[in-house]
Amino acid sequence: MAKLNVRTGTLSGKVGNLIYSSWCGIPYTRSRPTPNPDYQPTPAQQAQRLKFSLATRFCGTLTPLLKQAFLSGNSRSTGQNRAISHICKHAISGVAPHLELAYPRIFISRGELPGAPGATATPIANGQVQFRWISTGDRGYSSNSDKALLVIYCPALQQSVYNTAGADRREETATLEAFAFSGHTVHSWLGFLSEDGKLAADSVYTGSFIIS
Repeated sequence: MAKLNVRTGTLSGKVGNLIYSSWCGIPYTRSRPTPNPDYQPTPAQQAQRLKFSLATRFCGTLTPLLKQAFLSGNSRSTGQNRAISHICKHAISGVAPHLELAYPRIFISRGELPGAPGATATPIANGQVQFRWISTGDRGYSSNSDKALLVIYCPALQQSVYNTAGADRREETATLEAFAFSGHTVHSWLGFLSEDGKLAADSVYTGSFIIS
């Protein structure tokens, strides 16, 4: 059954053989698919589904951050979908069905801001991870007030920890707690978001290590 949104005057749901929905604020209608019991996906289709599954699972742990900070790409898609698309095309290695994420090629933020020269991440005491970088100061799009984006992902638990309003660029260091990942190998990234949230920097992969 379809529902009418009184405020927008749009339908969502099913009416007969039609499905009403919207994407990025654009309403559309499509026919309900007819199942084909004889359909068998090709090897290429199977590989693409595996890639999509890997990318979706990873990005699902970062949905709020990607929505805010993955700004490069098709403006009609969400930040999460842009990130998924980039991973499927550029950040998966191996041959199906033995595929895996190529973490150094993943971006957790993208945009026009200058990046993080000299970026590093180092595990320290009590499950903390210290990020360091070299500030580019107030030059061009860069600002001392840009906020550091810190991300740590644990493949074994398929979980992430992150912040979107960390230290200012001028501070050149920040820490993120990852105690929940103690004993596990993690991957880390550092990016930047402008103070008004309108600009982001291409993130930098800051390495893999074990949380102690």
